[in-house]
Amino acid sequence: MALPKYLNWLAFSVAALCAALLAVRVATSISLAEPLHVQTSGAEYESLYGVWRRTQGQPVHIDRYQPPYVAVMYNWLFYQAYGTFTKAALAAFALAEAWLPTIARLLTLIGVAAGTAVAYAGFARAAGSDTPGGHILALAFAVAAIAGPLIGFWAVTVRPDVWAMTFEIAGALLFLYLLPKRRSAALAAVAAAAYLAWAMKQSNVSLLVAVGLFLMVRRAWRELAAMVVAMALAFAMTFAAGSPQYVKNVLFVGYPLDYSFDRGLRNIANFAIKSAPGLALLLGAVIARGRSRRVWAEIVADDAALFAGLGAAVSGGLALLTCFQVGGAENYFFTFAFFAVLAGFALMPRAAHGGWTGPAAIVVSAGWLVLGAAVTAVLAGAVGVTDLREQHRQNLATKRCVDPLPRPIFVNNPFMALPWLTPAGEHFILSYVYDKERRLGRAFGGGGLGGYVGRGHFRTIVLGGDRVPERLDGASLAGYRTADVRCPGLTILQRR
Repeated sequence: MALPKYLNWLAFSVAALCAALLAVRVATSISLAEPLHVQTSGAEYESLYGVWRRTQGQPVHIDRYQPPYVAVMYNWLFYQAYGTFTKAALAAFALAEAWLPTIARLLTLIGVAAGTAVAYAGFARAAGSDTPGGHILALAFAVAAIAGPLIGFWAVTVRPDVWAMTFEIAGALLFLYLLPKRRSAALAAVAAAAYLAWAMKQSNVSLLVAVGLFLMVRRAWRELAAMVVAMALAFAMTFAAGSPQYVKNVLFVGYPLDYSFDRGLRNIANFAIKSAPGLALLLGAVIARGRSRRVWAEIVADDAALFAGLGAAVSGGLALLTCFQVGGAENYFFTFAFFAVLAGFALMPRAAHGGWTGPAAIVVSAGWLVLGAAVTAVLAGAVGVTDLREQHRQNLATKRCVDPLPRPIFVNNPFMALPWLTPAGEHFILSYVYDKERRLGRAFGGGGLGGYVGRGHFRTIVLGGDRVPERLDGASLAGYRTADVRCPGLTILQRR
């Protein structure tokens, strides 16, 4: 059975809705007229502060147990790439530091565009040239998977997830293109892409593991050994070149990880809706392949099908293991979303062997209808978030109110404590796990924030809400009084 024409039109229409939703969200997160102060993902302030330190020539991987108690957890290439890019752009256009988030978000958006283009090439190749209309369907899947609602505001957030995913997609594409005729070049390309993905975000190892398993199935022991040695040397040289603190941060030494069953189920459900076409394509391919009695032998004999299937299994398994972390989100599924589509196309029988079946086409169509309904609901304002400008207005109002206050100052909002929002000689940007580690009794230099408060180090303390607590981080606030300053939604304390 040939690819149904209605499926192409349905997929193209829903992909256009996905692109429209992304455009709406980008418009409220990035402006070339003024720097927008919005937070587009959880704990984005940690990444922004690390990038800012790189632009200032300061050490990035610092100890979160020492002032300013910020966690810098991602790998070296993220801070190096974003710091270099933003510093060059700010200097070239003579922009103030307040533009740093805008410039950095543009770099992430470039990663989305690159990832979409590369994913399209990979999907088109996996779909095969004998599939009429396959290129249109491949483009629709690329837009939905890499620029659709699963990515959401992560398309403009200052974090390494998008570029780490894009490097893994590029490595997968190079592997598919080079493997048939230039096997050594294919493995070298995978090694390079896998290292870049890991150097962006150290948990992005799906491509590397998938290729390793592929070589094991093929019993290519020499090539597997060469890959293992090459990657081990690359990792070892990176750790040797980095500081001891860099190694601790990248390996999450002592970092408290909590898991939540409810959080994991919510992430899985959200992913299933936002990636319904990809999951449906994979299921449809299984349905179409199910007619063959030699399905496993056929998959193992097909390099593309075997590699894509292993990639989906590995990335899906890693996503399931990590998505139950407290504070986790659907970003753990980014690479799996790509491999699910790639595997679906690679596993779908070619036209010469029956091609698409009626049930497979119906399943895939249902997936597109689910995504179309979800995106339409978001665009209509029934669910989800499309506009962050109110957040920007509130942050500007807070900045205007806090700017005249005497320093040293502590702002009990880590995003507002960023250097361009609250200029000061020191910036206490408490890590996402600071409160938890304080409860665990971890030792913090200077006694932690509470030590600074108890010594009366801060002349001004800015708290959210209108209630003054008796203590802050365990320290008494008796040495502070409520200031005669009115800031909406804030309480201002000044040292007596």
